[in-house]
Amino acid sequence: MGNYLDRQHSSRIIKSQATAITSGTVSQSATAFSAQTYQIRVTSPIGVWIRYGDGAQTAVATDTYLPANVIEYFTVAPGQTFAFLSTSTSSGMFSLTEMG
Repeated sequence: MGNYLDRQHSSRIIKSQATAITSGTVSQSATAFSAQTYQIRVTSPIGVWIRYGDGAQTAVATDTYLPANVIEYFTVAPGQTFAFLSTSTSSGMFSLTEMG
């Protein structure tokens, strides 16, 4: 009997954005998602609060929390925008990858 290898469902990468995390309480935004984007992959070396949706988004400290070093996938729609917020004094790069 062969071994079973569990894998992520395959998606193609449309665009990647890496944004330097600024400390303090300023929400940071990503550009609007491309016309073929229906899923995003996000990760950060620092815990951040995240928000996405139609129109301009501003993340606040009561939004969904993404813990440090966790990779998470979200279903989105083309044209939506994404914002994140860190209250940490540490630095790092927030990564958002659009998947199609």
